[in-house]
Amino acid sequence: MQEAYAPMKLNTGSYSNYGFGWMLQTDPVIGKYVYHTGDNPGYKTMIIRYPGQQKTIILLNNNAHPGFNTIIKWVEKGWMQGGTALIIRNGKIVYYKAAGYNDLDSRTPMQKENIFRIASQTKAITSVAIMILFEEGKLLLDDPVSKYIPAFKKQQVLDKFNPTDTTYTTTPAKKEITIRELLTHTSGLGYAQIGSKEANAIYAKHDLTAGLGVQNDKLLDAMNRLAKLP
Repeated sequence: MQEAYAPMKLNTGSYSNYGFGWMLQTDPVIGKYVYHTGDNPGYKTMIIRYPGQQKTIILLNNNAHPGFNTIIKWVEKGWMQGGTALIIRNGKIVYYKAAGYNDLDSRTPMQKENIFRIASQTKAITSVAIMILFEEGKLLLDDPVSKYIPAFKKQQVLDKFNPTDTTYTTTPAKKEITIRELLTHTSGLGYAQIGSKEANAIYAKHDLTAGLGVQNDKLLDAMNRLAKLP
């Protein structure tokens, strides 16, 4: 990202004073600034910031990854609040930038170190971690889950379910759940809150959620409760 002082003076008049495609905008954090709206690939998208008397041109497209330019455009169009772009190649960080806002109401700028809720993308990270442990010989994919979380031993399978009072009966499972089955979503475990009506009701009675907004609960405690359910 390159910077240079802008020769033009701030003019709060009509947008046309800045030429075709230029627009004036006010931000509570950086004050008034001008930006180019052209989507033509030939344009060098520029933001001219006016913090005090300093006038700075920032060439957003210069040495920027195309994906990061997309994040910037989406923020400008109001399609997203903000985001970060991180590219790691051969174990080294080669691209790492933040755009937009961490808090939209206060216009707090997004920082690279901000923490994001990634929901189901946790599965991808967990799966990679499991495969690393497999490569290191620390576990086998066909190991029973009970080898690592003993509460999963001697599990039960749902037999009959009464929707009127959410009572149910069970029958012993024919085999134990394995790590491979967890990775391939073939374990038979339900999904709290967004799964079947049976799973939703049974899990809700035991304070099991889909994992978002959890307070005053530990993951291991929740898994020990889950292990005792069909």
